[in-house]
Amino acid sequence: MAGKKITAFAGKALQSSRNNDFSPEAAIAEVIDNSLEANAKNIHIKFIFKTPPGKKKERPYLIAFGDDGKGMNEEVLQLCLQLGYSDRYNSREGIGRFGVGMTNGAIRVCEFVEVYSRQKGGNWNYTFLDIENRPDNQDPGIEPVQAKSIPKEFQDLVGDHGTLVIWKNIDRIDADFNIEEIKHWLGRVYRKFIGKKIIKNGKPIDNPNVRKISIDDGKKVEQLVAFDPLYVIPNEQRPQDETAKLQAEKTFSFEVDEVDAPDGNEKTGNVTIRTSLTPESWRTHQGAGGSKENNERYLYENEGFSFLRAGREVYYGKVPHFKPNLVDLDRFWCCEIEFDPTLDYQFSVKNIKVGAKPRRELREAIQNVLGPIINNKYRKIIRDFWAKNKIEEYQEGEGPTGRHDPAEKNAKPVTKPKKPLSLAEQKKKAEEIANKRELEKEERKKFLEKLLDPNSPPFIIEENTKGRPDGTFIEMEPELGKKVIWYNLNHAFFKSIYDKLTEVKDLAKKIEPHDERLLDISNELKTDVDHLIYAFSDSYYDMISYDDEGKVTETLEDLLISWSQQLRKVYRSQQTKDNNA
Repeated sequence: MAGKKITAFAGKALQSSRNNDFSPEAAIAEVIDNSLEANAKNIHIKFIFKTPPGKKKERPYLIAFGDDGKGMNEEVLQLCLQLGYSDRYNSREGIGRFGVGMTNGAIRVCEFVEVYSRQKGGNWNYTFLDIENRPDNQDPGIEPVQAKSIPKEFQDLVGDHGTLVIWKNIDRIDADFNIEEIKHWLGRVYRKFIGKKIIKNGKPIDNPNVRKISIDDGKKVEQLVAFDPLYVIPNEQRPQDETAKLQAEKTFSFEVDEVDAPDGNEKTGNVTIRTSLTPESWRTHQGAGGSKENNERYLYENEGFSFLRAGREVYYGKVPHFKPNLVDLDRFWCCEIEFDPTLDYQFSVKNIKVGAKPRRELREAIQNVLGPIINNKYRKIIRDFWAKNKIEEYQEGEGPTGRHDPAEKNAKPVTKPKKPLSLAEQKKKAEEIANKRELEKEERKKFLEKLLDPNSPPFIIEENTKGRPDGTFIEMEPELGKKVIWYNLNHAFFKSIYDKLTEVKDLAKKIEPHDERLLDISNELKTDVDHLIYAFSDSYYDMISYDDEGKVTETLEDLLISWSQQLRKVYRSQQTKDNNA
């Protein structure tokens, strides 16, 4: 049937679009992006809070954004609220590109958006979008531009020219909105813009184009402080802190994908990887990451990578399928990956500019740079320092515990080091090994004596009572001609096995006379578990001893991590079934 072309958006389209992927902080960032693109030097954000009827906690009901940017003419002012409009669409020259952030971000949190704007030497003009007060199924439309002065309560947010955006009647920001967390997040996301210093060519330099972002939360007006997750730039909020050292900076080119190619002729884009190592005073021992000082440094967030597009952070966290798998100690080294917007498709950048997931070939290229640094440098430095830090705590102690004697005695001899160590060297080495574990004093004494005794078994099993429940169920260390295996007693596997063995022993003791055979069976089952793990560990050691490039070692480490996770899931599932039975 013939007919005229109709609009692609029906009246309910904008209302439906409110359920988009923008979080409140991402929506706020979209307005800041526009101000930065408009060359604003000063950006002001004002929050007005109130407690909604029937609620107990206040939350924002109005947010105003003002800047001193170049402003918009009448035509652009009305179009700026149109979903999909952008005078920079598909541009890869700056932060903006897609033309949906301004409107999608606003309607995610409110139904009424006002915009005032003035160019240099011009007049203030005004338009708004109201998607609430309109007849059902009618396109709300964007109101025609009219000359209108800025309300007095917001005049201090703008300059002689610039733009003012007001979100009114906010209805989709919950009570868990934390203004202090927003300030920290924005300080990290825009660190390259607001920081007094930035990193360039492998070293910190003065920022040649500093922008200022301030926030009025109703209690105080505060200028945002840049937060560097590399910890190379001094933290203004913690001036007493040491800074990290930039360890490496590498830039490589990567091919632009034709699926989402820029309008220009760019065929490649640059990827710059920077890494740093936190100060020794922050990582004195295993578990130091949870200290009060490190929490105040937000070190607990540092469990992955910071991705920056055109200097603006779009993601901070772990990358799926990245090798090697990151573990707890990896929070003590830091990494940022900065890329050109021409590589948006390769980094899977969404139109909300939140998230970055390198596609497989690009991920492998990044792994080729970072993998050797992680495995052969940072992890070794961190572990060696933990070992060194408690050497003076060593004291002479009692003999070995003998809790796993049968399996230890049946183990085959271990090849001795090619160069014999002196007694002093052996003692120092043993102390370094012991320092990797936070053992109680008596446990430490017994372990060290067993490790140093030339007549003790070549295969040693130790029980780690401080292991993480979500960690690997065993850890292995070949040292001083011996093979040491640590059982993580907090892992679901050992908790289940040992609980059952203890139950068998208790049952045997309750029988009168005591059932010695049940006690023997309990001990023999424990030895069977030891033999099983010893056989795997011995094969593990044999394979990594011929591994020159670290590939086999990495694969086996991944296997152990995956195996531990699957074991934990199995026991968790079984426990759920038992509880529901």
